[in-house]
Amino acid sequence: MTGTLLGSIVDEAARAWAKLAGYQVYLVATPFGPGLPNLQAYHTSVVVDRMEYSFCPFGVVLGHGPESHRAFDSSRTKIFDMGYARVDARDFAKNMRELFMRGSYDLLRKNCNSFSDVALSYLVGKRLESKFSQMEQIGASADKYSALVRLGSGGAYRPNPAAEGFCAAEAMVALEPEIRWEACVERPHQVHSPLVNAGMPRLGVAW
Repeated sequence: MTGTLLGSIVDEAARAWAKLAGYQVYLVATPFGPGLPNLQAYHTSVVVDRMEYSFCPFGVVLGHGPESHRAFDSSRTKIFDMGYARVDARDFAKNMRELFMRGSYDLLRKNCNSFSDVALSYLVGKRLESKFSQMEQIGASADKYSALVRLGSGGAYRPNPAAEGFCAAEAMVALEPEIRWEACVERPHQVHSPLVNAGMPRLGVAW
């Protein structure tokens, strides 16, 4: 009992310290396109202390607040408090930039949700909820469905050879920080954040 109590105290102290010294981490998600039974496409990104990190064909893009979601219906945008992270922001940015390089984006196999999944794992030790990455479930069988996807996209989709072999789980293992700080928030919960309506510049910066 004493050991359990001590462990609980240590855990609470770690969470309190992370909250005081760490970065606030948010997941931003916006649904887009027609919703089909058990299939809804989402655009997601990660905000770390008001700085947004998202992934697109140009690579990792930075914005002030949820910049990348302005291309969609912002009235449907939801922001989730993921907790606090104590990592070196420069190391995080460098590692993510090297993994999610310009030209490696693939609509099904390596997209914005792949990026958010890996980023959340790195920052707060959590995975992106599966409902946000339903398109990736098709991507797991891209060879089987790629012809159908090309047809449905009017021929716009072409598998990107640069994304061949990408695996989010393997990326998480490779990027795992030496010290994992547990998020202060046990379960993601939606928040009403000023980030959504913040008056920020519309253009992000591609690295």
